[in-house]
Amino acid sequence: MAVPSGAGAVRAVLFDADGVVQENPPDWDAALRRFGDGFVDDLFAAEEPAMVGERSFPDVLADVIGRWQVPVGAAELVEHWCEIEVCPDTVAVVGSLRAAGVGCYLASNQHSYRASFMRRRLGYDEVFDGQFYSCDLGAMKSAPEFFSRVLDRLGMPAGAVLLVDDGESYVDVALAAGLRAVRWCTDDGIDELRRLLSAHGLPL
Repeated sequence: MAVPSGAGAVRAVLFDADGVVQENPPDWDAALRRFGDGFVDDLFAAEEPAMVGERSFPDVLADVIGRWQVPVGAAELVEHWCEIEVCPDTVAVVGSLRAAGVGCYLASNQHSYRASFMRRRLGYDEVFDGQFYSCDLGAMKSAPEFFSRVLDRLGMPAGAVLLVDDGESYVDVALAAGLRAVRWCTDDGIDELRRLLSAHGLPL
C-alpha cells in the first residue's frame, strides 16, 4: 500500500463504480455472449469512443448490430447496459465518510447514457459529493489525464485523494499520478474495505 511522500490527511475518496459501488446482475454478460464472443469483443471495442464523449452509445450499438446482424435492437441493448445492482454496504461506507467530513466522489469509465442513468435513476447525485465520468472528462482511467483533470476540479493535491478501484491497472495509473490508491472489489468483503480505508487514517 503506497502513500505519497509528504502526504497529509485524505480529504477525498474516489470510488470506482462497477465492482465497487455497483454490479451487473449475474447473467448480464451471458445475455450478450449468446450472440457470440466476437460480437461482444467488437461491441466493447466500439464502445470506447462513447466512453470519452466522442460518440453516442446508441449510435455505437446500431453500428455493431448492423455488422453482426443480431436479432436485437439498439434500444433493447441500451436498456441492458442500465441493468445495475447498487451495493448497499459500499453506499453505507460512503455515507459514514461523508458524515465525518470526507468528500466522496464517483470516478468511473462510462458513456453519457449510462452516466445519466446512474446520476438520476440510481440516486448518485445524493449519494456522492460529485461524480467524475470519462465521457465528461474526455479521458478514461487508463490515461493520466483522467486523474489530473479530476484533481483540477477538486482543487486538491494528489496526495490528499484516495482511489478505491477493482482494476489493478487503474490503481497503478492513479499511484503514478501521485494519488493514494487501493484495489478492492465487492467480493473482498466490506470489512476489508473498512480496513483499507482505516489504514489511510479515514474515520469509520
